[in-house]
Amino acid sequence: MASLVPTFFLLAGSLSSLTLAYAANNNNNNSCPNYEYIFQVGDSLADTGNRFRISNVKSSYRADHFPYGEKFFGKPTGRFSDGRLVIDYTAMSLKLPLLNPYMDKTANFSHGVNCAVAGSTVLNDPFYVAKNITTAKDNRPLRSQLRWLTTYLKTTCHTRQKCSKVVGKSLFMFGEFGGNDYYLALSEGKSIEEAKTFVPHIVKAIVKGITQVIRYGAKRIVVPGIYPLGCFPNYLTMFSSLDYEDYDEFGCLKAYNELVMYHNDYLERALSILKLEYSNVAIKYIYYYAAVKSILERPTNFGFDKKSILKACCGIGGQYNYDDDNPCGTSKVQACSDSAKYLHWDGVHLTEKAYYYVAEHVINGISSKEFQCLQ
Repeated sequence: MASLVPTFFLLAGSLSSLTLAYAANNNNNNSCPNYEYIFQVGDSLADTGNRFRISNVKSSYRADHFPYGEKFFGKPTGRFSDGRLVIDYTAMSLKLPLLNPYMDKTANFSHGVNCAVAGSTVLNDPFYVAKNITTAKDNRPLRSQLRWLTTYLKTTCHTRQKCSKVVGKSLFMFGEFGGNDYYLALSEGKSIEEAKTFVPHIVKAIVKGITQVIRYGAKRIVVPGIYPLGCFPNYLTMFSSLDYEDYDEFGCLKAYNELVMYHNDYLERALSILKLEYSNVAIKYIYYYAAVKSILERPTNFGFDKKSILKACCGIGGQYNYDDDNPCGTSKVQACSDSAKYLHWDGVHLTEKAYYYVAEHVINGISSKEFQCLQ
């Protein structure tokens, strides 16, 4: 697939690189249906404004405050970045409007809906209660987000037959999902080995959710894996080690990345089985892990500052410019002067520029004729 050119960032918001890459990969084949809708479930990596609209719920990361959103939107939108997310770039590449959050009751949902909520888990609260783990207040797990989707469809297309046609013309973004499940366990003192036992439960719930949307009529589904969490400033700060052998050549925590790889491998194998069951559905696994790893391997090639590759742009204190007690969006914390040189935005989420390169993997994945032209 043709690579998206970095000059996109010099074009002040131009869509040319994204749309041209999509058109080139699609070969302008008008015999195949274009995407007319996008549906998204997930967590803060895809949330376009649901979290801060949920009554009485305030995330410790205030995406409704500056400097969130400053890069592209010029104001906070509830996105956990300085600008656009992967879902935004994906919509732009398909020449569709940016996807509005389900909780914005005044928004236009004529081209789909975003049900992703920051802090959301895959598994439901009772699973964690049984393990003496506290979930976030008003957690909106995968099951809740799929209920929102069901409600949207019932109020938009009304009948199962009509809804099946709508969903059949859609791109369904299923995550990234699962990162919060593991963080909950690890942050409350559970060992990596115990967190590993969650993997089959989490993957089973993801597959069950995918099966649900397939029954609604979904034909094109993107399922990303988890990022290398051991390379993120919050993990590097909270789970730091005095043993240099616990770190890899990039300075990331090996054991936590091994947990992620175990999850990703388990998920990919489960999706392979699902594909055999639903041969008429395109299910595309996207290697978010590999997308970030490629940047870590050659940061300067992507325009990032090698010295700051593991540091948060919007943060304060410590080796990684991250302090859990003083997060981005609070009065004490300032953002760096040029977020385009940073991979990490607030220590937990990526910068707009980093999401651009991750989105490239999604766009190349969905641009193929095999993904679009289904029998």
